[in-house]
Amino acid sequence: MSTVIDKDMGYQTIISCLSRLHGTIKVGIMADAGSEKDGASLVDVAMYNEYGTQHIPARPFVRQTTETHRASWGSLSAKVENRVAHGMDPHQAMEIIGVKAEGDMKATIGRGHFAPNAPNTIRQKGSSQPLIDTGRMRNSVSHKVED
Repeated sequence: MSTVIDKDMGYQTIISCLSRLHGTIKVGIMADAGSEKDGASLVDVAMYNEYGTQHIPARPFVRQTTETHRASWGSLSAKVENRVAHGMDPHQAMEIIGVKAEGDMKATIGRGHFAPNAPNTIRQKGSSQPLIDTGRMRNSVSHKVED
């Protein structure tokens, strides 16, 4: 008859680290982003552009970013989950994902494929690039990790 000896080999540490990997990563224009010079909330401006209005065509930068980068965010999540299993702080791991998603959303705003600006808007802005006038909305994209 043989005897089985159970050695932890770090398994309990890995399970402990992974059990702390929970929370939410929010990416976009947050409520505290401020407002435009005319007083319009940047959250409202982002929403008008994402979904469109009677006078503004939809320019879905949030949905476009999510559709384009969903797979790469999943791969990154798997990589950081592995790093958490080996001791990385779970909050730090989620920050890595948040920073990546924030950068991807800013890039989409800068070069996304959107309905073109109206000729009058182009004359006012001096540019045909949708969603970019002062850069304030794009620069207001941020992320927040909530444990």
